[in-house]
Amino acid sequence: LEASNYWTVGAVYRLLSSQADLIPDDAIEYILTRIMHEIESSQDLFDHRFSSSSRYNNAIKCLAGIVDRIGHEHAIKIIDHFSNQAPVEDGCYRFHDQDEAIILAKIALKFKVLVPNIVPNLVALLGRSYLSRNQVCLQAVLENSTEAWAKSILVRLGEDFPEKTTIISQAFENLSKPLVHNEGVYGIGTRAVEDSLIIQNLSSGELDKVVFQLFERLKDPKVCYSNREEYLLAIEKLSEYVSVDSRLEYCNKAINVIESSIASEYDILEEQFTHPLGFYRVKRGKRGDRAAAALVAATFAETIEYKQRIKSIVYSLLVSEDQYFLAYALYAIREIIVEDLGFLMAQGAEIRSLVAYLWVENDGVSYIGDLLARDPDVRVCRSLAESLKGKPRDQFPNLFEKLEKDPRFSVRNVLHAS
Repeated sequence: LEASNYWTVGAVYRLLSSQADLIPDDAIEYILTRIMHEIESSQDLFDHRFSSSSRYNNAIKCLAGIVDRIGHEHAIKIIDHFSNQAPVEDGCYRFHDQDEAIILAKIALKFKVLVPNIVPNLVALLGRSYLSRNQVCLQAVLENSTEAWAKSILVRLGEDFPEKTTIISQAFENLSKPLVHNEGVYGIGTRAVEDSLIIQNLSSGELDKVVFQLFERLKDPKVCYSNREEYLLAIEKLSEYVSVDSRLEYCNKAINVIESSIASEYDILEEQFTHPLGFYRVKRGKRGDRAAAALVAATFAETIEYKQRIKSIVYSLLVSEDQYFLAYALYAIREIIVEDLGFLMAQGAEIRSLVAYLWVENDGVSYIGDLLARDPDVRVCRSLAESLKGKPRDQFPNLFEKLEKDPRFSVRNVLHAS
């Protein structure tokens, strides 16, 4: 960090930011001192901000990784630095926008007294940077925002403002009207999930109309798999609010999507560019529509018979589909999978994180708890720590001791967070 060239310093900060969770507590003060030096001397130190080895950008990225461990005095200095930056012109951005947003949001959540100094800058930053609108940033500013981008989110919170009715009507129209296609043109990306959250307070009859239309879109060969995934997630968001009489029908429709989905023209077109020796290659992940459909089916399932059927479907998809949505599907039918925790321990990190929760809630066999506490994926250990939080220490003494000694700060912090 004290090297004379910017790229060495930048590379070190970049390494530290990628491993911020493993930085020992007694090293934080020194690293923070060096970062504050970078901030205070940013106009004097030679640097290339557009480079991936930028000392300043990577220092800010490192700060975003350790901001949970800073004190009040440093927080004030950081706020002052960001507040004194030159204004950003319309259509422009700073390379460190996303990291700045995380830093300011976490400071606001940790030091409530500093919120008035933070929110104006953070709201303006999120207004121009869509990518910065992650959960922690939105949590910090939503109730203090009057920006247009946040108003649709405020609708979900039940807040009243003049444009509320217009926003709800537009969201309903977006989801309930049939799609119109132009020949040779395929759309990628929707606002379906966001719109579904906006219209949740409409009548069950109107929501049934929306869900019916979304299921119809899943049969459209011109709709790509990623868009179908978003439509299915929108249905899942509306599952609590639709009419009770329709739940079984929706469950069967979701199962039908998994078992006999219609091929997507766009994805067939792209498939020809996936050969590893091809001259032009398109990198494609696992299609997520079937996993999302499993989540929808599990959400609507109400009888043991249907839940058992969905469990079999989910298990058959574990190898071929993204396990993120499958984990949520299993959570929805969690009462019938408790006996399968040993099998589920052999799956991906998302499934093992679910196992951690179920194991604690059901007081499972001890060897699974030991495996979870030693899991190499930090998400699993965090899930275990979150599940143990508030439990009597004498019920799980060995696990508490192991997690308190975990080298990753986020695991220790979750275990004792209020």
